[in-house]
Order: sequence, then C-alpha cells, then structure tokens
Amino acid sequence: MRHEFVPAGRLMKPTFLPLIFLLLSVAAFACGGGDGGGEESLPFGLQTQTVTTGDHVSAMAFAPDGRLFFAEKFTGNIRIVGADGKALSDPFAHLDVADWLHLDWGLTGLALDPNFASNHFVYAFYSQPVESPKDLPIARPVLVRFTEQNNKGIDQTVVIDDFPQSRSGHQGFKTNGRIHFGSDGALYLDMGDYDWGKTGPNGTGAAQDLSLPLGKFLRVDTSGKPLPDNPYVATPGSDPRIFAIGFSRGFDFAFHPQSKKLYSTDNTDSCEELDIVQAGGNYGWPKRPGKADRAAGAPGQRPRPVPVVYQRHRHGIRGRREVPADGRGPPDLR
Repeated sequence: MRHEFVPAGRLMKPTFLPLIFLLLSVAAFACGGGDGGGEESLPFGLQTQTVTTGDHVSAMAFAPDGRLFFAEKFTGNIRIVGADGKALSDPFAHLDVADWLHLDWGLTGLALDPNFASNHFVYAFYSQPVESPKDLPIARPVLVRFTEQNNKGIDQTVVIDDFPQSRSGHQGFKTNGRIHFGSDGALYLDMGDYDWGKTGPNGTGAAQDLSLPLGKFLRVDTSGKPLPDNPYVATPGSDPRIFAIGFSRGFDFAFHPQSKKLYSTDNTDSCEELDIVQAGGNYGWPKRPGKADRAAGAPGQRPRPVPVVYQRHRHGIRGRREVPADGRGPPDLR
C-alpha cells in the first residue's frame, strides 16, 4: 500500500497533524470509505504532496528538529524522513513482527519521548511472535524503546512485555494499538479486546474486566509503570495501568493541541465512533456501543461518556450521525 507524506511546515503545522489524521480516519470509516477507484478525495479541503512512500504506514511522529519518524506495520521497519524532506535509505530500526493476513497485528505504535531533544528516546508498540503452529500463530504485544544516535536506533530496551498472549484461533485480531504522549508527560496506549467480545477469560467481557489490560486505554510513565493518579490504582484486583475501559479496537487517538483532550476512535460490531476519553470512563463495549446506550451508566458506575461522532451499521445498512469539524459543530470539535 502506497502512503504519501506531507513535510512539516509546508501545508500544516506538525502539532495539528495527529488530530487531522485522526479525523480523516473517522471520515473514511464512518462514511464507509471509497469504492477503491479513482483519485483519492480528502475532506476538509486538504491536499497531499508526495515526499516519500512507505509500506503500510501505521504511525508517525515528528522530532523537534523536523525529522519525521514513521512505522511500517508489516515490515517492522521504523524509517526517517530528514528535515530536508529526503527519506533515509536505511531503516532507523527493525522489529520482527507477527502478522496474519495483514490484519491488526504488526508494528502499530510509535512515539518520541517529550524530552527527545535531550534523551533521544523512541518508543514502539508491536506484536511479537510467540512460538506456535504456523496455521494458528500467537502474538504478544510488547512496548520497546530505542535510543536515537545518528539516525539509528540503538540500545533496544523492553519497557512492557507482560501483556497476555493473543487467543488461539483468533489470530490477527485486536491486540496492540497506538501510543502517544499526553501533555502530562504520560505515555498512553490503546489495547484491543483480543476479539473476546461479550466473553472473556474470567467469564465476562474482557473490555469490562478490570483485571485485564484488554479493551482498555492504559497510562504509564516512561518506564512502563502505572501513574499514581490513575483511576483504578486503589481498586483491588485491577490493572493499575488502566485509564479508561470498554473499547473494542481503536484505529488511533490524538490529543487536541489547545484543549489537551484525548480523542479516540473505536470500531465495534455495530458502531464506529469518535470518543473523548476521560479518566475512569467506561465506553460501553461489549454491552453498550454507541450513543443511544451510553447516556448513563448503571447505578454505582461512572457515567458512560457520549461519543462525539458515531455511526451504527447493521446487516449491511449503514446510518450515521456526524458532527462537523469546521467550527459549526459542538465545542468539543472546534
């Protein structure tokens, strides 16, 4: 798959790129995508200019000096485009990734440390192969860190490797997602529910099970440890890294450059949506996907936040409620 890149400073500011790309992904999925033919048509009047090409690019991050780091999902390569707009021929780093039919597994997350200018840390989130039969492969999400030195990743360090293995017979689906740093300096990770849906290893939907990181947003420090003000730190039996629960499979997320709010997409069996993710929020999956069922939580539970954009689809018939992002919509998207 061919991807085009826009160099920093030519068409838009890098600080707005993550949110713009997130909105583009919502527009593509919520509107059902294109018919696969003809020229690509971008919403919001955006234009593209080819700088370099990449193989199934899954994530990107700008360095303070203007370099663009990007991840190739299925090759496991992390590559760099220089501040001059020229792509470097050799990868910055390579990870051996698990893949099954080019689905959800692979190198999915990439982030530069907020103090990259001084420590040169680059974080990557990927599906690590686990020894298993070739026709029923198993993977484990792993978060690693590299140190950049002269455009090369050295000192590869494992940050988190205690996530559960994927499910046998559900290869390729809903494991590791994206990673981004918030304005609070914390590292946020989104995790799919491993295709458990309404079931789970403990008898309930995995995305609602506080003992599991599956179907959750996680919030950790740069060593992979939970932050002391995470919402479930004091909840017995919970994973203290959890920031929010009730997700199926996120496509990506971004922090608004002014409000600092966390916007995330989610894709379920019946609904595709854009959420504002809040600490301790329960976003419903697998019980209550979509706005209509999330207006209020059960007694004693935190309120279920309402999606900003959502689309329901059933039996191939799609209906949607879209909120304009051109300033005429609600304040959340202005």
